[in-house]
Amino acid sequence: IHHTQDPSQTIRECSRVLKRNGVLIFYVYSNHMNNSIKRFGIIIENQIMSFLLPFPYGVKFIFCISITPIIWILFTCPAKIIKLFGFKSFSEKMPFHWGTTPFSILPDLKDRFLASVNHRYSELSIKRLLNNGGLEINNYIEDSTGIYIAAKKIG
Repeated sequence: IHHTQDPSQTIRECSRVLKRNGVLIFYVYSNHMNNSIKRFGIIIENQIMSFLLPFPYGVKFIFCISITPIIWILFTCPAKIIKLFGFKSFSEKMPFHWGTTPFSILPDLKDRFLASVNHRYSELSIKRLLNNGGLEINNYIEDSTGIYIAAKKIG
């Protein structure tokens, strides 16, 4: 849903095909409004996406591969060091904190930069999106990776 041109239309179509009281389970990107470190990363991500938009897939793919070690050094390594000093919860607020090797973060970079659209959401924007599509939140879980939602069809 966060990679579609028109998330509202996507939700309406999901609602249309759901049975009465059916449940739609999905994941979307968070806007991380309560995490200034990740919020700054999103600003940079948006700038990079705007820059990459006119380039073909192959160029974007090579870009992702080439920046992987840089992202690993700038984000993953500091998060690992911070965690070693006992600040686990703070380290988990950093982008790519979960990486195990430099290229373990490559799928996430590809997910971000090879897509032409990345919508990000808050709880309020999810509620609006769902209500406009005839759905309501049944379960909402937001963590450092994003937002997991179970939405029930209304009526």
